[in-house]
Amino acid sequence: MKFIVNSKDLLDKMNVLVGVVNTTNTMPILDNVLFELNQDTLNLTTSDLDTTISTKIEVESENEDAFCLPARMLLDVLKTFSPQPLTFSKTEKTKDEKEIMTFVSRKGRYQLSCLNANEFPTPIHFPSPDEIVLPSDNLSLGLKNTLFSVGPEEVRKVLSGVYFNFDQKSADLVSTDGHKMSLFSLPSIKREEPVGFIVPKKPLTLLQNMLSSYKGDVIIEHNKSNARFKFDSSVVICRLVDGRYPNYKNVFPQHEDLPNILTLDRTQFINILQRITYFTSESTSEASIKLKGNSLTIDSRDVEYGKSGEETINCQYKGEDMELGYNIRHLLEMMKTLETEDVTLRISRPNSISLLSPIFEEKEQDFRVEMLIMPIR
Repeated sequence: MKFIVNSKDLLDKMNVLVGVVNTTNTMPILDNVLFELNQDTLNLTTSDLDTTISTKIEVESENEDAFCLPARMLLDVLKTFSPQPLTFSKTEKTKDEKEIMTFVSRKGRYQLSCLNANEFPTPIHFPSPDEIVLPSDNLSLGLKNTLFSVGPEEVRKVLSGVYFNFDQKSADLVSTDGHKMSLFSLPSIKREEPVGFIVPKKPLTLLQNMLSSYKGDVIIEHNKSNARFKFDSSVVICRLVDGRYPNYKNVFPQHEDLPNILTLDRTQFINILQRITYFTSESTSEASIKLKGNSLTIDSRDVEYGKSGEETINCQYKGEDMELGYNIRHLLEMMKTLETEDVTLRISRPNSISLLSPIFEEKEQDFRVEMLIMPIR
């Protein structure tokens, strides 16, 4: 068995695939990447049993074979090569019944022992899956605006992923950690028969990285327990989070119920928040925002360490004078996620949730982004 592959192409694929591999595995085979050679096409797969990623790469070969190689070691070795052809060939079993993979570079020759491909876990079976199609740019943008606010698994299981909801009004991606909530909505994509499922953070983070270089449609197949994302020459399969997601539509307030509107230069406000975070308490990260006329004052203090910070800027504000308390790190994270020059913060009253949204220069957008932040009472 023999095949030739470009080292950079293989490295690019391995950089994504190794993201699935855990640092500690109870099954040694899960430390490996499965190679499935079918003449001029090489299929590469990694898995942690909950998430599986497969992707294809073009090679030069006339053979068919399957074997496993250590994923992290192979990645580390590939990083040391300049772009060049690598020739892989497999020898017969040694006396201790191990097959040896030899790969040759321009100036070197290296060997690794192979594991049997039959030991690698088989992909999850999808009998009669439901199918949804999303444009990759919409899905990628939706993940960017929701993954950051996914909650930790140990706090509440159903909040440890992004909720995908499709109904007669829109396709929505939603996430929350109990302190902030993000909604990415596509009103142009509708579905007569509503469906919703929760996808864990890990496979979606890997999927987001893979979509950065792909333009086209993503096919989402799912059943009650699993989801499969298919695009280009790659497939991401994962188990879904079991449980009922909170009714997010009842949480997001109507704009008319938030009469106080603050308009901010996002970059300027991010710089202020970054400075203020150094003067907040490590335990609460609390800061006060005072709104009076067209003036905004933000201040924080850490009594334990005797430090405080305060800054005042001019702003565009229409509403009652008030003082708000926020976890400043949460607010900073939300501001950094958005991409527009200006944003609006809509407020009802000091002790209620506030709604953050981007302001687009082009008013017509095929998507909607809204983020809720809970006050510190």
